[in-house]
Amino acid sequence: MNLKSLMYRMLDVIDIPEEIMELRGKVILHVSDTPSSFYQALDRLIKVLDPPWVIHTGDLADQVKLEIRPNQKDLYALKLRRLRSILEYGTHNENRESILVMGNHDCEEIVRSLFRRSRIISQTGEAHIGNLKLNLSHYYFLLEGGDGTFNLYGHDTFYPSEKEQVKGVILNGLLAINLIQMDTGKVYSLPYPRYVDDNRLLKHKTGF
Repeated sequence: MNLKSLMYRMLDVIDIPEEIMELRGKVILHVSDTPSSFYQALDRLIKVLDPPWVIHTGDLADQVKLEIRPNQKDLYALKLRRLRSILEYGTHNENRESILVMGNHDCEEIVRSLFRRSRIISQTGEAHIGNLKLNLSHYYFLLEGGDGTFNLYGHDTFYPSEKEQVKGVILNGLLAINLIQMDTGKVYSLPYPRYVDDNRLLKHKTGF
């Protein structure tokens, strides 16, 4: 780990390598299960990389556990207004497309009322971006798979063994921030800041 990477890790800032910086405007950005504490970092990623597509595979405000506490819908909506400002009303690329897949802690009714420019997927769906076919779900077991497909999901840390895998490229957006180069299909992954997992688990940040 070089000095720059070490410094970024100490500061809990995402280090974007030069190789990825050169792909500005040419990648699909995939994230999942994001607490609102990550929104500022997400906003920076979007501003720096200018992805034409952003795909979120569920639990949009992951520290608000609606499946467990359905009475927190007002807090959930408050968090999502910040996310909407990043995905739909940012000063950067107005032509950016975003796809939001509903997770177990999401309220589709609230999401549809707030996100008017994004595509909302209830359980499973697919997207065709250039020559790429993407299967999308919050849950791995609902993915269709297929030769040459990209299969994006989140929800938990499960990653299948080679014997268990559906056909295609498997990308868990909870484990890493995934970037798919649109013309080649090459995949790059960036680690989330360390506070993200703590906030997903409703832990307070206790230091480095």
